[in-house]
Amino acid sequence: MAIGQGRAGRPGSEQGLGVDVGAQAGTGRLFRGEAQEALTTDNVGGGLAGVLSEKPLKPLPHAVVDYAMAGLLMAAPWLFGFSRNKKATSCAVASGASVLALSLMTRYPLGVCKWIPFKVHGHIEAAAGALTAAGPWLHGFSRNRAATLTHVASGLATLAVYAVTDYDSPEQYRPLSEQAREYLPEGAAGGGETAGE
Repeated sequence: MAIGQGRAGRPGSEQGLGVDVGAQAGTGRLFRGEAQEALTTDNVGGGLAGVLSEKPLKPLPHAVVDYAMAGLLMAAPWLFGFSRNKKATSCAVASGASVLALSLMTRYPLGVCKWIPFKVHGHIEAAAGALTAAGPWLHGFSRNRAATLTHVASGLATLAVYAVTDYDSPEQYRPLSEQAREYLPEGAAGGGETAGE
């Protein structure tokens, strides 16, 4: 009957239908809005998506990992015994030197020149990680087990670091001295002041 009334009253037919449909489905416009609101990341699963998107690795520890990785890669041929393989040695040393250069030029706590934004650093790092993992096959030294394991492990570790790093963290802009205090043991940061008193 309600639908019939909607048809009869032409000037308000759309409105009538809207009210009728709204009576059964919660008004088209309002229902769509409610559905969209219900499907936002803040509401689905109690904010599960928001929690999953929160990444734990901040810029300062990321920078420490970068420099450690650079040193490890450059020393790897001699540490893991494949220095006689020229291709593998060249690849490892070049990869480590590239990580070092990228780190020195990145705009984050341990960067020196700070030319490269931290997020761009992340994209370069992800590509470098994939290339490092594929290096044994790209450069023809995959038969060398030690060199292959080193490059694959290094590449996968780099991709893992990329996956857990918060590249939007405001900490990338904070002074190093402020951030360092957060990672020191309690009392270590203020030890000098206490001794002075």
